[in-house]
Amino acid sequence: MNEHILNEIPPLSEKDCFHVIERYKTEFTFPLHQHKEFELNFIENGAGLRRIVGDSMEYTEDYELILITGESLEHVWEQGDCDSKMMREITIQFSSNLFPPTLLEKNQFSSIRKMFK
Repeated sequence: MNEHILNEIPPLSEKDCFHVIERYKTEFTFPLHQHKEFELNFIENGAGLRRIVGDSMEYTEDYELILITGESLEHVWEQGDCDSKMMREITIQFSSNLFPPTLLEKNQFSSIRKMFK
């Protein structure tokens, strides 16, 4: 394992469905990290942030919505060219087994099933 990647342990117990965090911030400082849980991130007023997920690096627009799937997929948001004075971040972390396979096999969940893969 790369020594520069933080192994985050989200505060989810076996009895939790998900964990929601809402933050207002002036800068992104959390280091490159990974975890086994899935994570849905929404960022508002973050134009110019540099997003790194695995081997992909992109700059964000004002609004960002991204799903992190895959166990131990390293990811980070860096300040990049962003000069926003107030950004909003909402993170929802949940276990990859939150949705039982029988539910994901239903027609109405086909796009969600593809997204998780």
